[in-house]
Amino acid sequence: MKELKNIYARCPWWGKILIGGLIVALLWKLTPLWDVLSVFMMCIGVPLLFLVGIGLISRGGYDAFKKAWERAQAIAEESLRGEKPPVYN
Repeated sequence: MKELKNIYARCPWWGKILIGGLIVALLWKLTPLWDVLSVFMMCIGVPLLFLVGIGLISRGGYDAFKKAWERAQAIAEESLRGEKPPVYN
């Protein structure tokens, strides 16, 4: 490990830039970017969007149930008081 640090310390600034550029160019050329992005979408994006969709469906169902329940409670309270229940559309 000390030898690697020694080599790195002795390398001039332009050598570090050249080696770093070479590494980036090799990774860019040898790693198919679209394949990596498609794997990301299949492993992360699609399940996340699926969970978001399920969450929206369940939230909509909950809101619809809550609204209907509150409407039923209002009608029951008004009928217990002997008032005419309101007309809901």
